[in-house]
Amino acid sequence: NRRFDAADWTEFVKTLEQPVFMDTKSTWTTRDAALTVHRGFRLIGLCACGILSGFALWNIIIVYVLCGTQLSTPTNLLEQYQSLAYPAQSLLYLLLAVSTVSAFDRLNLAKASTLLQVFLTLDPAALASFFYFAALVLSLSQQMTSDRINFY
Repeated sequence: NRRFDAADWTEFVKTLEQPVFMDTKSTWTTRDAALTVHRGFRLIGLCACGILSGFALWNIIIVYVLCGTQLSTPTNLLEQYQSLAYPAQSLLYLLLAVSTVSAFDRLNLAKASTLLQVFLTLDPAALASFFYFAALVLSLSQQMTSDRINFY
């Protein structure tokens, strides 16, 4: 068997004496760039989901505190929340849009049959996509209420 024979060291010494120039610049392909951007967007989407949940909780607490414990003083809410209405609605819409795209990114929307199967089997990614989309639609439907609060 030739694998275990002694190697010819003269060829090895000749290759060591010659300078080896290696190209240290890595070549990026379009695929590498797309995968890197996609990984970055997934991280941004995950952070947006966390910030959205914290912001929604903060918004609920602020409305509850400003209305009083029995929700009996809505005029105080309108006076205090007036300056926060537009920025809160805009931030909520931005976070919901990024979170919705991030949730739909986890689904294969190209094949309708597998998409329907995923929704019927109540896959967590499909449920998250549905609830984020529903929250986005509800947020858009509350825009006129936010306008009225801002003009109070």
